[in-house]
Amino acid sequence: MTQLFLNFTLVWFSFLMMVSFSPKVNAFPQDQFKDCILASKSNPAVIGVPETAIEAFCNCALTAIVDEGKNDQNSAIECAEKELNN
Repeated sequence: MTQLFLNFTLVWFSFLMMVSFSPKVNAFPQDQFKDCILASKSNPAVIGVPETAIEAFCNCALTAIVDEGKNDQNSAIECAEKELNN
């Protein structure tokens, strides 16, 4: 019985470690992310904005819209205010 408990504990600990260190995966396709970056860069309002801020904006917006099913326009506005106004 003790051996069974020990085995269960080791399996459970291994599972927790795997889940804890697994990278986050987004539901939106990578090509949408790239398209968002290209479209954002072509907008004159973001000239001079760092690439990392544009990537953060696209990640934020696509996560809200695709992964969470939120409104397109509201999500884009919220993410722009959050990520592009630094």
